[in-house]
Amino acid sequence: MADTSLPLSSSTFPSEPDDATTATPAVRDISDDDVVSRHIFAPRMVGPAADFVWEEVFQFSTSHGLAESVALRTVVPTDGEVHGLGCDKQARDRARDEARGRAGPTYRGCIDALVRAIRTRHTTNKHRFSVTHAPEEGDWHARITVMLAEGTAKLSKQDKQDVREIMAQVFDGGLKGHTCP
Repeated sequence: MADTSLPLSSSTFPSEPDDATTATPAVRDISDDDVVSRHIFAPRMVGPAADFVWEEVFQFSTSHGLAESVALRTVVPTDGEVHGLGCDKQARDRARDEARGRAGPTYRGCIDALVRAIRTRHTTNKHRFSVTHAPEEGDWHARITVMLAEGTAKLSKQDKQDVREIMAQVFDGGLKGHTCP
């Protein structure tokens, strides 16, 4: 069932910078007991049968430092706040894509995982995961990063599949659906 609470604009979050002169928030420690949320956008991350397309939900591309963005629930504790961030991103991405003559993404909701579940997992080839605060986009922003096993320069095709399977296992609570106004 879709969350029907009103989405919040990013200006309602006290941790968000007021203007370009405001400093980036200090980096905070993230506890193993914290929860993170991943925003889900259609059509890229959701298939025709409303199934997740895990190779799109978690790409961990080299160009992004093998990292994926998540929302830190200790900063944005309610689904409404997380959905507000997703709706803000939808608006920004649609404006960018419309300027390029393309249709933009549609925010569909979020999925959650316990940080401990992410940090304690590893792939067959011993690649692990870190979850760190990355407040450049706002105090709510964190990253899940693949930490390559010693002696490994990059993820193989099988490693990428292992990473996605692990993310599908730890983000196992289902989609918290939402429709932006």
